[in-house]
Amino acid sequence: MESQKKLESEMTFTEVHRRKQIIDTAIAIISREGYQKTTIANIAKEAGFTKGVVFYYFNNKDELAVQISQVLLEELRSHTREHIKNITPLSDKLKAYIQAYLEFIKENRDKFSILMELGMNLNLNTKDPLFSSQTFFECRESLAQLLSRDGKLGKISEIDTASLTAVLQGMLDGLGLQYISDSHAVDLTACQKIILSMVDSFFQS
Repeated sequence: MESQKKLESEMTFTEVHRRKQIIDTAIAIISREGYQKTTIANIAKEAGFTKGVVFYYFNNKDELAVQISQVLLEELRSHTREHIKNITPLSDKLKAYIQAYLEFIKENRDKFSILMELGMNLNLNTKDPLFSSQTFFECRESLAQLLSRDGKLGKISEIDTASLTAVLQGMLDGLGLQYISDSHAVDLTACQKIILSMVDSFFQS
């Protein structure tokens, strides 16, 4: 995939605003129509630009999708960071992370759905599944950093932290996928209680 043509730090105020408008418009269309039916032409039309303006900022639709995903990932990371700051006990911090992650999914169902959809579509469109692997890596890395900040991890020190983060992240993303597929069949609040009780049991054992 070609690199983005111009870094945001190199753009004028007007360029930054236009780029954001394109991304926001694309998010709205993907949420409504799906990634496959979304085109540069209908993004440009709905944003009030020509296709040339969109191509000024993004080489192709997949590059735009990567940037959209980075925006949504940062929203998710910011949401979890806000909820775990100033919490000291590791068990409480981990529970706050789980609560914040599931809260984001529940309150931003469309955005989480787009994040998952873009990952799958970009992998289908390219020979290198770098995008999806990088997305999951960033999520696991955030969780791994949380678990490794306390030097006294007790039982966690005895197990593979990478595997633990993969299991926890898998539970959260798996629930998210089920929820966006059928929000009436999956009670995220009830599921959250089960996961939190598992964390309590883990730290108390």
